Amino acid sequence: FWLVIKGFGRYDSTYSPVFYIKRAPGIEEFANPHSAFRIPRLEVYPNPFSEKTEIRYTIQDARYRIGENGVASLKIYDIAGRIVKSFDLSTHHSLLATSVVWFGDDDLGSQCPPGVYFLYLRKGSFSALRKIIKFGR
Repeated sequence: FWLVIKGFGRYDSTYSPVFYIKRAPGIEEFANPHSAFRIPRLEVYPNPFSEKTEIRYTIQDARYRIGENGVASLKIYDIAGRIVKSFDLSTHHSLLATSVVWFGDDDLGSQCPPGVYFLYLRKGSFSALRKIIKFGR
């Protein structure tokens, strides 16, 4: 016997030898139909790093056309949540991978201390977050 709840009229019961799972035939749809087309990717290599690291990003959105520009932002936060470096990224084609190099410095050009940092990529309502570790030389 399976412990199930069924309700088919006046013979409602809390357990039954048979259970019924109702599934609609066909293909299930996403709650947001555009979510299948937009997948931000953010990769960091090497990680951890000491001198520099390459940050590769792709914002896949099949609705964008070639030549259509967009602005994405990449911000680097320290462990306390302060922004140490920010990049305003112009994307000419959202399906192509693009990269920037971070030399471990802040927006003023000073070297950041060794530690844990967080990379946050955002374009529109989509975002990606990665942890990166900088160690001393």
